[in-house]
Amino acid sequence: MTSGRSHIAFVACLLAVSLHAHTDQRVRAEDVSCAKTLEKSMPEFLSLSPQEFDFDKDRGWRKLSERKCYQEAAEALTVYVEKRKPPYHVYFHAGQLLATAGNSEKALPMLERAIRPDEESPFKWNSYVRAIQAFLRKDRESLLREREVIAARVDVKGNEMNLRVVDKLVENFGMSYHDAVRSLTE
Repeated sequence: MTSGRSHIAFVACLLAVSLHAHTDQRVRAEDVSCAKTLEKSMPEFLSLSPQEFDFDKDRGWRKLSERKCYQEAAEALTVYVEKRKPPYHVYFHAGQLLATAGNSEKALPMLERAIRPDEESPFKWNSYVRAIQAFLRKDRESLLREREVIAARVDVKGNEMNLRVVDKLVENFGMSYHDAVRSLTE
């Protein structure tokens, strides 16, 4: 009877090791695929206008993000901003993707470059960017303050959508950025 249990335990152990190895191979294959896509696509990315690179999901960085290649999308954005000096919104998306990939330290300076110095608009872009920065710095007080600025002008196009993101950050405060906003894209 003991040998029967030992045999079952041995088979269960083999199965677990096999599943773990299969999962590791699949993850490594995805990582390689993401890296290869980035390597192959980077020359094209650098030839695109900032508008095309930032918003064309078939040709820009979103091609990587759609495949959940967040680290590679962040890398593409980082290289692009270093080489091209694009408008503020590309820096914003670079910061966002760096945060999604788990690199808050690199995300914060990118987000800082997304701040518009002359904002006197009812569209509360800077408050949205600062709310994300506050979340990444784990500064709940600042996050809530920026949320209120956005909420006060929810009647303005764009603020309502950004408020949904900031509300997720408040609701999921303390989580990673990726986990905090994941439900918005599912």
